[in-house]
Amino acid sequence: MSYKICLVTTAHSPFDARIFHREAMTLSQVGYTVYIIAPHTKKELIDKIRILPLSLKKGRFYRMSMKNYQALLNGISIDARIYHLHDPELIPIGIVFKILRKRVIYDVHENVSYQVFSKEYIPHFFRKMISFMMKFIECLSLFLFDKIVIAGEDIGLQSHFKKFTQKIVLLRNYPAISLSKNEVFPKSFDKISFIYTGGLSEDRGILEIIEAFKEIGKENVELILMGVFDSNAFKNELLLRINGYKNINYFPSVSYKEMFTVLSKCHVGLICFKPLPNNIGALSGRNNKIYEYMQTGLAVIGSDFPSWRNFIEGNKIGIVVNPTNILQIRNAMKFLISNREKMEEMQHNSKELSDKYSWELESIKLVNLYNDLSSRH
Repeated sequence: MSYKICLVTTAHSPFDARIFHREAMTLSQVGYTVYIIAPHTKKELIDKIRILPLSLKKGRFYRMSMKNYQALLNGISIDARIYHLHDPELIPIGIVFKILRKRVIYDVHENVSYQVFSKEYIPHFFRKMISFMMKFIECLSLFLFDKIVIAGEDIGLQSHFKKFTQKIVLLRNYPAISLSKNEVFPKSFDKISFIYTGGLSEDRGILEIIEAFKEIGKENVELILMGVFDSNAFKNELLLRINGYKNINYFPSVSYKEMFTVLSKCHVGLICFKPLPNNIGALSGRNNKIYEYMQTGLAVIGSDFPSWRNFIEGNKIGIVVNPTNILQIRNAMKFLISNREKMEEMQHNSKELSDKYSWELESIKLVNLYNDLSSRH
């Protein structure tokens, strides 16, 4: 029997890598009828996945009120067997689905109670209180919902998650090997390309990367920044910083499949996140970026956090730097440019290691989870 299942988000695109390309595609391929409720322009059927649109209107209050209400009505109209929620503000509508005797999964993308401390729009005075409130809300989901899916090991190590280990499934953000199967490897070195792809915000160390690269000054070396800005103010700041530098290029976000095509032509992936609590634990499986870099055979320049250092330098796939130190970032770039053999060695190590971190292996846990929940009466 083809059960209807519904993935719900008010904060992400329907084509989010985790939601669409990993979870929805996998579940559709094994026979489930998959719906995604998400902010979008229109109702669509893409790769057998049905997308029901929510308003694209922005604003945190609107998202947590009207968009939640729209998501609830759409969800009820589908009458799915399982509802899979992707944002903490959706926990209240998850409770409604439980009252309607539905199966509910809450998917935790980030270490939310830590993430609060890096949100500039939250006054410092309130951050500790809001962090406590988020833990309380997550405790509700842990108690009431059928399963909790977490994207990284660090999320499950929090005290309130440890009490519900029997409900937790670790589902890491590893990329599918199939997305880079047509890549040409080893890479051409006509031009050396450094790349950052993903969310563009100050806490990702983007401005430091730009300033580090500005003095490289080589014709056959470029920096590519690709992704979505977290604010117009930061977009204006970034564009001002790169104005006049022809070897620094910004590109808007592309489709997930196209991103792998771009990455496959590059040489070094940058992940210089600043030392904020949510960032430090990002390499426990929930950060897409480094695994996507590895899948396409990139050497890596990453932040010098203990677990990151063990992973990046321990596996000889790159160099770690102090993400707030522009000189260290610049020196790492210069080292790789001047030591092509070392860069190629890191690229080969990265590509070889990536086979251990594939979605093809990780997805088995997702399918088992859904088969278990859909078989319950």
